[in-house]
Amino acid sequence: SSLRLCIRPELPHEVLQTVFQVDSLADVAQALAQPFESAAPELQRVLAVVQQIRRERSRLPWQPLTLVLPGTPDESRLLAAACEDRVGSEMNYVDFLCHTHKLVQNKQ
Repeated sequence: SSLRLCIRPELPHEVLQTVFQVDSLADVAQALAQPFESAAPELQRVLAVVQQIRRERSRLPWQPLTLVLPGTPDESRLLAAACEDRVGSEMNYVDFLCHTHKLVQNKQ
């Protein structure tokens, strides 16, 4: 299983430029492929969250990051799979979001 970063078409253009430093959704994958050190600070924060999730799930195999863009087959698969399916002792989705939010707030 992989971690998925879903970019929705409603994403404001300013966010696309600030975080990914690109002008179109089609260029986000290229922005994610650049070295961490050369990424914009906002993108570094997103990637740091991905790394934290990977660390917290260390008992699982390394999870690649999959970019999900609007209108792609990946989007259809993600939306079809977007149901809560607890694995072992993992948190449910709402608890996970609250936990992640708390982590982000504590770092600020």
